[in-house]
Amino acid sequence: MRTVAGAPSVKWLVDISDPYSGLKAAPPYNRLFYGWLSLHIERKVIAGADAISVTTESTAQLYRNQFSISKNKVRVIPPLMSLPKTPQRTRYNDDNLQLVFIGTLYRTLRSPRFLLACFSELKAAYPQKKLELHFYGSVNDCGEELQTYSEMMRESVFIHGLVPRSVVHQAMANADVLVNIGNDSDAQLASKVVEYMAVGKPILNIVSIAKDTASEALSDYPAVLNLQRSDGSPSQKIIDELAGFLFALPTVPIQYTDSVRKRYGPELISLQYAEMLEPDDVPLAVNDLSLQ
Repeated sequence: MRTVAGAPSVKWLVDISDPYSGLKAAPPYNRLFYGWLSLHIERKVIAGADAISVTTESTAQLYRNQFSISKNKVRVIPPLMSLPKTPQRTRYNDDNLQLVFIGTLYRTLRSPRFLLACFSELKAAYPQKKLELHFYGSVNDCGEELQTYSEMMRESVFIHGLVPRSVVHQAMANADVLVNIGNDSDAQLASKVVEYMAVGKPILNIVSIAKDTASEALSDYPAVLNLQRSDGSPSQKIIDELAGFLFALPTVPIQYTDSVRKRYGPELISLQYAEMLEPDDVPLAVNDLSLQ
């Protein structure tokens, strides 16, 4: 409980989307110079907090082990879904099958290499199919990996970069398939996975590790293909699976998307936060350590 002069007592909630000092891949600071400082500061924040929320059980376990905190102090609360109503589809080339990835690429955390290799092999195996692969978001240090497929980038791979949120919403509405590239970390769940489910499009999920958090979140999704990433070229089995999925796309019932919006919507998520800070008449002070 925190007391500020002239103010009522409040409980301090620390809300963590991604690990901070424990994030080894693509950290938001120079680990060589500031690793010790970030750990020191985060330890003080964690010790001072009355409650801590994270988005995955793996993240909760990471914090319990790293900072020796009690099990009851940490609670798993899924990402808040803030997506507005899906706009109407506005496409003029409906003969083309569009795969759309939305998010930030990192060579060591979320690389597009395997996805691009699969797409290239698929195009070679089915030249009569009109396929497009779109990337929305920062490519960071993955420019060289994308340039490897420069010939495809002239006709079927499109890099849109950072765009307004409204453009992202329209891109999801226009997509035939939404693509997720799983993190090389079991302590991170991309919030876009929840948004993908709420849009109700088929989802291609590239699995990077055994404990893939996106696979767990998508476990009951009715239109998903999980492909295990490999370091080399994709096998014929993988290309066959991908072709079978893309060329006979499953559908998602509207009842399912409605349930996703309710499950991850503000009303239910806010109740979970409130339960961490009983009694109910104590005002909340929220400190957000989200990185993305």
